[in-house]
Amino acid sequence: MDLSGDQSDVNHQGLCAYCKKDAKLSCAKCGANYCSKEHQTIDWKIHRKSCSNKYYELKREPSKPTELVASKNIPCNTVIFQSQAIAVGPSLSEPVCLGCLRPLIYDVMSPLCNGCGWPVCGIDCERSEMHQLECQAMQNVGYRFNQDELRSDWRPFFAMKPGIWILVLRVLLSGKSKQLLKLYRSEDENDNNAFGKFANVALRSHGVMFIRNELKLQQFKAEDIMRLGCLILRSTVPARYVHLSESVEAAEAHASHVVYLKQTCDPNVAYHRMNGNKSTMVVACKDIKAGEKLTVSKGYWFPTSLCMTSTFSRQQWQNLLGKNPCDCQRCSDPSELGLYLSSLKCRNCKDFVVPKDTANILVTDWICKACKLVLKGDEFFKITKGVADEFSACLGSENKLIQLEKFIETHSGPNGALHGNHELILQAKFKFCETTYKNSIETGAAYKFDCKELSLLKKYATDYLNFHPLSYQVTFYHDLVFLKNSIYTLEHGERTKEEAKKFYIENNLAWIGICNGRLQRFCGYCLQMEEYLTLHTDFLVLSRRLDLAVL
Repeated sequence: MDLSGDQSDVNHQGLCAYCKKDAKLSCAKCGANYCSKEHQTIDWKIHRKSCSNKYYELKREPSKPTELVASKNIPCNTVIFQSQAIAVGPSLSEPVCLGCLRPLIYDVMSPLCNGCGWPVCGIDCERSEMHQLECQAMQNVGYRFNQDELRSDWRPFFAMKPGIWILVLRVLLSGKSKQLLKLYRSEDENDNNAFGKFANVALRSHGVMFIRNELKLQQFKAEDIMRLGCLILRSTVPARYVHLSESVEAAEAHASHVVYLKQTCDPNVAYHRMNGNKSTMVVACKDIKAGEKLTVSKGYWFPTSLCMTSTFSRQQWQNLLGKNPCDCQRCSDPSELGLYLSSLKCRNCKDFVVPKDTANILVTDWICKACKLVLKGDEFFKITKGVADEFSACLGSENKLIQLEKFIETHSGPNGALHGNHELILQAKFKFCETTYKNSIETGAAYKFDCKELSLLKKYATDYLNFHPLSYQVTFYHDLVFLKNSIYTLEHGERTKEEAKKFYIENNLAWIGICNGRLQRFCGYCLQMEEYLTLHTDFLVLSRRLDLAVL
């Protein structure tokens, strides 16, 4: 097996769009590569159409990070561009098997790869094509995974070495580093100080030593390794796809304009992974005006949907990883841009309490917006942690639906400490929808809930979608349950086919276009996404029973 990879020249610009030879020039508007002015001119007749149809332009200024700026008004749900991953590797936050990328809980009994010693799920993962490049490189120099080091401090060790460095190694060994390095600009390292400061320490102390010294891959320049690490750390696309029986936590390296999307916790675009081909769509998640910067959440370390994750939780995670607090608009606003996901109820007047100092949200005191009553920081933490622990207990209970309903009604009710839009309440509503769906698929094609359960499902799904209108996952959970319920009533003579069909359509969130019709227009794209193809198959099979052309 050839492990020479490529010895990258950072001036290389990829392949010419016209002749497919090495290129050192690029279109200033869209970034297409050319080997010469002559070939750029020849190709203009073909290139001008795709270039002029782009929704964005590259903005490069001296001493400033490269940015993508909308060249025209972009409606919500528009697919702005697609990007193909050049390598897929472990998540940068969740320990996973190097062979299949499923989450891995390491202990002394975990199987180890016979070739390199890394933890894997079993023999199939040890032999998987995905793992072969780095495994062979390790075997060539007699490198073995240090089990004792992992046992003593497994999470940060695993997140650092196999997370970023296995992904960097896969890019190098695949011979595709030139494609990514051509996008590197030193000015871009300053984009988001938290990333830059973390990257400097991590890159210098781990990456070069791991690849050049431990694996003895001297053909790769230290400078290129560091630049690749910086690019990947800053621009990795999270690839989470959930099947009925398993989930995958992965990170993708893209040699495309994805690397220039600006980090924020209030993004105007989102990533959506397509089926099977390592392709990711960049989709507008709100209306974008011409001239606005394209921004995305690069928060692959967040365990839940970014939109539903409070500033308090995000900063806790930042602190755990040794990163500086994020200073984007959302994190700097005490109200979280009107979401109030962190805020508790004021015990005096029931209004929102907000942090006095957003830059130190983990330790600051909180103050009521209305009556100005102060809640000490340690008391805020105690209340929030107590409710969070109770929520975790609900998720582990046998009668989960009953406990989740009780949790929601207790803590968001008149005497509760949380508002209805607190992150824990919204997460509880999401889990109610998810659990309802999982209960339904265990019963076969048809399933009947009682009126209260269906009513709660619709209410909680609607509440969640009001905050997160692009959550097609919740929409599918809700709609498939109602579809199965409709078929159950048809099969048991409780409704005619027309009555069952009418009941389903009236309660179908995707069909009625909740949230001003946003979901209705987006559903077509959802069908291409790997994590929901199984759900879509269920829709197709069951919908035919009601003579429906679903989606």
